[in-house]
Amino acid sequence: MRANFRNNHLRGKRQHGFSLLELVLVMVIMGVMASVSLTFIDEKDSQQRYQQSVEKLKMIQRFISSVHLYQGQLINSGFSADNGLNNELINMALGYTLADDYYAYSATPIFVNLDADDSSDANGSSKHIIVNSQLFKGRRPGLFDLGQYRDGEGKIKDSWGESFNIQAANNDTEFSVAISATSATYKNVSNNFHRINITKSIYVNELSVTINDLPDTTTNFKVALISFTNRTDCNGNNDEVKRCWQTLKSNVNTASSAPFNNVFKIVESSDDNAIFVDDVNKIQSISPEPSNIDMQKMTVLTFTDDANKQWRFNAVIPTQATDFDFTAHAESKITVGSHVVILLEEISPSSDTWQIYNAENPIFAYVNLLPGVSPAPIMLSLL
Repeated sequence: MRANFRNNHLRGKRQHGFSLLELVLVMVIMGVMASVSLTFIDEKDSQQRYQQSVEKLKMIQRFISSVHLYQGQLINSGFSADNGLNNELINMALGYTLADDYYAYSATPIFVNLDADDSSDANGSSKHIIVNSQLFKGRRPGLFDLGQYRDGEGKIKDSWGESFNIQAANNDTEFSVAISATSATYKNVSNNFHRINITKSIYVNELSVTINDLPDTTTNFKVALISFTNRTDCNGNNDEVKRCWQTLKSNVNTASSAPFNNVFKIVESSDDNAIFVDDVNKIQSISPEPSNIDMQKMTVLTFTDDANKQWRFNAVIPTQATDFDFTAHAESKITVGSHVVILLEEISPSSDTWQIYNAENPIFAYVNLLPGVSPAPIMLSLL
């Protein structure tokens, strides 16, 4: 009786714990959940790193090249406008190479090569300074500061800590660069990693320059187009700085022998010395009225401004225009940005030697070329 009672008591007692099969199933489920979670976390981390890398690339693009409205004109600015391009300059901008040996940002005088064939551009032996000219050029942080993207060594890398790939044109004048992040399996992103392409050069033979009122029809003239490309051997005095300036010369031309009348001057009817200023004077009416103008000459028109002053066209100013182009340079390219155009004259046809026209007061103009925009004709006048 006692033994039966004990057996019945044990059979009636509730059992606790899991069977081995249950434990295995739980472990499998936990492993699957952990795997899914880690995969999700890894994908999310990769996506965040990818987006951060893309943001860096976009800022690099803005740093290298930006177009801004300044005083009513679109201008090109950024690293490329300050330095031009060679392969090492982009590496310098991203911190992959040292920048100390390059020309530091400052106002630099402009030098033009007077050789007939521009052959001395490399050493600058035939380059002469353009009086009263200077541009701000050289290495500087740039329009957009990239400091927040640099690591402890001053380098800009993707968000996995690897250097960006840089593919740049291999010459001094063409600006074409592609920058991308390196693809890798562990980054868990497509092989078509985000890439920026910057093309900032134009064919020089697309440019044309018109000079008004050249002095005679016998002297040969050229126009020199001058641009700046930063180099490691021009970070010093003027004898070194001149190496950074490159010269391309136009075709040879002489003054046009036939003037044409295309310049008008509006003066006050009672005073020929009072010239109409468009930003100050505003036209209210024209006489005769447009509806009554029938084959009239421009010089018979009378204008009345908002101060009730009378204005008229003065005698038409005869003007000679001579066109210069750079077609001889065929496939040569120039970096868009800030350039200088200056007039040269031949002083010895037999030796093909040149000089700056009116060297004490040279005829030159600053030219801003924009990426993707066909350059308009450049106008220079000797008036």
